[in-house]
Parts: sequence; C-alpha cells; structure tokens
Amino acid sequence: MEALGLGDQSQIIHAAILVCRPNPQLVAPFETFNMDKSIEYASQSISSRLEDIQASLESFSYRLQYENLQWPTILDNFAVIAGQMSMLNNHLRNEKLPPLHNLILLPLTISQEIDSDLQEVTRNRIQAFDHEVVPDYLRTKPEPEVERDQKELTEKAMELSEDEREKRVTDANLLIDDLVEIINNARTAWNMHDFFD
Repeated sequence: MEALGLGDQSQIIHAAILVCRPNPQLVAPFETFNMDKSIEYASQSISSRLEDIQASLESFSYRLQYENLQWPTILDNFAVIAGQMSMLNNHLRNEKLPPLHNLILLPLTISQEIDSDLQEVTRNRIQAFDHEVVPDYLRTKPEPEVERDQKELTEKAMELSEDEREKRVTDANLLIDDLVEIINNARTAWNMHDFFD
C-alpha cells in the first residue's frame, strides 16, 4: 500500500466520506444539534491547520530537492513547521473544542468501485474506500505486528538489570553527544564556507 499523506485523513473526514456520530451514552439528545455544529467547525479548523502543515512540508521538501539551501534557511523552515505543529497541538487542547474522543466514526459507504472524488481528495493515493483501506483509516490501536514488536521490546528491557540499563543509557547519551558534536562541526564548516564564498 502506498504511503498516505498527512492531510488524507482530515480531507476524507472533511469530504464527508466518514460521518461523526456522538456516542449516545455521552451526549444528551437535545445537545446533538449544537454538537453537530461544533464538530463541523472543529473538523474544518483542524483540516485547515493540517493543510497548512502539509503545504509547508511539501514546499520544504521541494526546496530541499531542487534548491541549494543554506543552513539558516533550513532551520527557518523547521521553525515554521514546528510552530505550526505547536499551534495544532494547542488548538487540539483548547477547552472550546468538542470532546472528539467521544465520537464514533462510521463509514457511509464501503465500495470496491473506483471513486473519482476520493481519488481527487487523496491525490490518487486511494482509488476506492474499500475493505483494504477502512481498517487503516479507522484503526484505534497499532497493527498486531507492531503491538507484538513493542511487547517483545518491553519484555527485553524488563529482563535487563538496573546496571545494564544505566550502561546502555550512558552509551546512548555518549553516542548522541558525539553526533551533536559532528553536526555542530559540520555546521560551523558550512557557515565558514558560505562566509568566504
């Protein structure tokens, strides 16, 4: 399966391929109308922020491939993307945002037929909203293989003694310090090279 873009999930939700229904045990019936409006607003707001992040990532990726960027420009691009991600996180934590974790996502249609609207929304990454795609978009926990790998890693970590854990952490910190020093030296050399050019 091809890699899915950052904005695909939000665009699919926004394109009404999925419908949000409040969990009836958590929302009173008379609140449903107001909840629908706030969910629509939240969906549009989140989609807009995701589209901004996606545009920044695509622009940065294009510039990395086809332009000779200087180190400060690269750092500026990272700062813009980090700022956008931070704004999205703050927006998701906002008290005015409806409790999205109380919502149940239900597919309106699951079809094997090629959907031209879906192709357009996902930039031809997804041809049909079928039984192969639905589990990936509606997944609430990692795939079984990933869960198994995480469990094995956790068990291996628990088998280590306290001294062995501390030794591995120290080794990892030394490796990271060496990498940071190499990067800083390369950045200094790069800046000096740019200064004399």
